[in-house]
Amino acid sequence: MNSHRGKKLKTIVKLIFIFLFLTELITPLYSQFPTFLEIANPNPVGSGARALGQGNAFIAIADDATSASWNPGGLPQLETPEISFALEYVKRNDRLNQHPSENDFFDLKNVNYASAVLPFFFNNNNYVFSINYLRLFSFNRELTVPYSQVITSSGTSRTGEFSLDQDGEFSVITPALAVDITTRLSFGAALNFWDHSLTHSSFFKKKEFQTRFLSAPGSPSRNRGALMTINEFEVTDGHSVVLGGLYRFNSKWNLGMVVKPGYELELDRIENILADDFNGNLIFQPNLSDTSNAELEFPTILGLGLAWRPADALTLTTDVTWTDWSDYRFIENGQESNPLNSTIDDLKDTFTVRFGGEFLFISENYLLPIRWGAGYDPTPGITQVDDYYTVNLGVGLQLHNRINFDLAWEYRWGKDVNVDTLKSFGISQDIHRHRILASMICYF
Repeated sequence: MNSHRGKKLKTIVKLIFIFLFLTELITPLYSQFPTFLEIANPNPVGSGARALGQGNAFIAIADDATSASWNPGGLPQLETPEISFALEYVKRNDRLNQHPSENDFFDLKNVNYASAVLPFFFNNNNYVFSINYLRLFSFNRELTVPYSQVITSSGTSRTGEFSLDQDGEFSVITPALAVDITTRLSFGAALNFWDHSLTHSSFFKKKEFQTRFLSAPGSPSRNRGALMTINEFEVTDGHSVVLGGLYRFNSKWNLGMVVKPGYELELDRIENILADDFNGNLIFQPNLSDTSNAELEFPTILGLGLAWRPADALTLTTDVTWTDWSDYRFIENGQESNPLNSTIDDLKDTFTVRFGGEFLFISENYLLPIRWGAGYDPTPGITQVDDYYTVNLGVGLQLHNRINFDLAWEYRWGKDVNVDTLKSFGISQDIHRHRILASMICYF
C-alpha cells in the first residue's frame, strides 16, 4: 500500500515538474515580446498624386477632387463636376541595427482613393458636395528578430527568433459639404464612416511566431518551444469629423486650416494563441478563440497651411500639423494602454512640417505641371519621437481641361527609430519607404 502511494506521489511530482518546465519554456517566451499595433505612418494625410508630389503640403491649396481628404474648406474652388481615383504602390525596407537582418516588403493596392464631386447653387451661394473613399491607415509590415540570452550563472542560455507579420488597413467612406461664406472665405466639413461592413477594408491582422531553444553547457540536448499568436480586429462602428476653412487674401496668398477632433473606433477582436513543441504535441493553449470588444481612441489633429502664388505658373506652399498623441489609446476589458507597445505610458506629441511647389508649363491644349516637396514627418514615441524625413517629386498632364493624370513618388526614411516599440529587444531600426501614387481626375 505504501509502495503504491509512493509511486503515485512520484507520478504527481513528475507531472508538476513537467508542467513547471513547460511553463518556464513557453510563458517567458510569450511575455517578453512586444504586442503592438504599428501603423505604417500614424500621421493621417490625404490622398492624390498631385498633393504627394508637393510634399503633402496641400491644406492651403485643396483645389481638386481630393480636397475632402485634405481640407474640405477648399471644395468650393471646384466649379464643375469631377470624379477621381488613385492607385498606390509601397516598397518598404526595415533594417535592424543590432542584428544582421533586413525585411523587404512591397504592397500594391488597387485603390487608395476615389471620389465624386458635384457643385451646385442654393440661395445664391456656391455649394459643393462630394462623396469619397479613402484608405487612411495601412498596417502592412514584416519583422524578424533573432535573440540570445544567458539565464543562469552556470551558462544555461536561451536563443530563438521572433517573427511578426501584420496585414490590414483602415478605410472610410466620407461625404463632404462645403460653401463659400464670402468671396474670400469658404468652409467645409467631412464626415468619416468607419465600418468594415461598409468599406470591406477596415481590419487588422497580426501574426507573431516565436521560437526558443534552451541549452546548458556540456549538454547535447536542446529543448525547443514555439508559440504562435494570431490577433484579428475588425472596425464595427466609428465616426469622425474633419472641419476645414480656406481664406483667399488675394490672387497670390491663401491660408488654410483644418481641425480633426479626436474620435473613437469600436473593434471586434478575436485572439488565438497556440503553442507547439515542434513534434506535433500541443503543450500550451490559452485563450483559444477568445472574442471580445475593444476601443481604439485617436488623437486630435490641427493643421495650418499657407500658399503663395507669385506668378500664374508657380505655387509655393507649406503646412504645419500638430497631433495630440497622448490621447491615442487602446482600451479592452477595462485596461487602457497606448497602441504602439501596449504600455500605460502616454505618447509624445508631434509637429509635422511640409514644403512643396508646383510649376506649370502652359499650352493651349495641355497643362504640364512639375512638382517637388520635402518634409519632417515624425511619429510618436514614449521616451522620444521618431524622426522621419521625406522628399517628393511629381509630374502631371492635363488635356483639354477634361482629364488630368498625375504621378508622384515619395521617399520616406528614419534612422534609429522604433526604440520604444522594440524595447524588449534593446534594438532600433532604420526604415526606408518608397511610395508611388498614380491618380486620374475627369472633369464634366
